[in-house]
Amino acid sequence: MSGAVCCSNCRDSPCRCETPDRANQDTSTDAREVLESPTGLESGRKYILFDIDGTLCTSRGLGFDWACLSKVTRKDIRLDNTEVSQTADTDLSHVHHILRHHGIPEEDIDNTCRAFFGESQPGAEQWGLTARCPGVMDALDWIRRTADQVGCAVTLGIWTGNSKTNAIVKLEAAGIPLSNFDFRISAFGDECPTKLALFELIQRVIERTYEASGLDMHSILLVGDAPWDIRVASSVGCRSVAVTTGAFGAGELAPLGPDALVSNLTEAFPFFRMFLSGKLEQH
Repeated sequence: MSGAVCCSNCRDSPCRCETPDRANQDTSTDAREVLESPTGLESGRKYILFDIDGTLCTSRGLGFDWACLSKVTRKDIRLDNTEVSQTADTDLSHVHHILRHHGIPEEDIDNTCRAFFGESQPGAEQWGLTARCPGVMDALDWIRRTADQVGCAVTLGIWTGNSKTNAIVKLEAAGIPLSNFDFRISAFGDECPTKLALFELIQRVIERTYEASGLDMHSILLVGDAPWDIRVASSVGCRSVAVTTGAFGAGELAPLGPDALVSNLTEAFPFFRMFLSGKLEQH
């Protein structure tokens, strides 16, 4: 990927945030990314956006291609000689932190990030054992069947701090078919520095492509396992489900006020049904 940084939220050139016909573009670079996506979306559609790590699957390690980082920087960069950020919530912000730690000049960081994400080709073995979180496949199937039952059009997307390459590898390693998700209303951690910026990117795409008359924020449901997932939902005014299949327990997530707090996604079925049927708007 080449070109200057286009805006404060997005690394792409031309700017992914500001390209009106982005959702109609064929952005596939690999056969496994050619996904069936709904068209002609009608008013009243619901959107459910899923985090990956700790929500859809679990895996070991950061998932960075350390060899590629060393190659593009011409430095010896390894996990054991790197200070890892404890606050970064996307791969882009993680890489920024790592590059600063290893003395990459500030003016070179954006181009170095582009080179890294353009060349990085991690394999599933980098995460060791990757497994689906409990109830994930049942939940994905149940959501679609229930949406049909209640007459609701629903689109599922990915909203993750992982780069797109890492996200695909993790989902495939966990046996979660990519066809469950519409990648046009998905955003990945190599595009924006924060999960809030990722959400805003998705929001703009939905508004431009599917909701010309205006987007009701209560038509969006964020599903995640981390405090920052719930904080984003609260800050933008959409619905949220917090699940404790990740690194955080109920004691850490409950005080943040998610709309539902569950130990696995199957426990969220009653809430999903209320969301899809529009009954939450009556409360």
